[in-house]
Amino acid sequence: MAKCVELALNDGKDMLDGKQIGIKTGDATKFGTFEDVVEALRRQIECAARMGILSNQIYRLKQAEFLQRPFSSCLYKSAVERAEDVTNYEDFYWAWNNVTGTIDAVDSLVAIKKVIFDDRKDNLGQTTQSTRS
Repeated sequence: MAKCVELALNDGKDMLDGKQIGIKTGDATKFGTFEDVVEALRRQIECAARMGILSNQIYRLKQAEFLQRPFSSCLYKSAVERAEDVTNYEDFYWAWNNVTGTIDAVDSLVAIKKVIFDDRKDNLGQTTQSTRS
């Protein structure tokens, strides 16, 4: 999610190499309200989620073929009972969650709202430029 904040503030471009890896959400210097920032972030998250779901589906399709897990299969009763690798059926799922990235994204939004839109101590143009330095 933290990367989505970066993409929302840079029209979908990666700050490290300038490549367009997200969708175009507009020039952040022209965002007039905090809601504009949130909407750009929402769109970047939606795009990232779609890409994540697609890559996960591709991974799951190929996992049973190329990445069997015989040791993990021994630890799951249902896999032993079926005499199958655990990757061969849908009730096996490797879940993950990046809590740190979510917290960083929320912290960034709170800072943007307070400093730029509430206190008006800075603007998005200066802020995004300073993060590139």
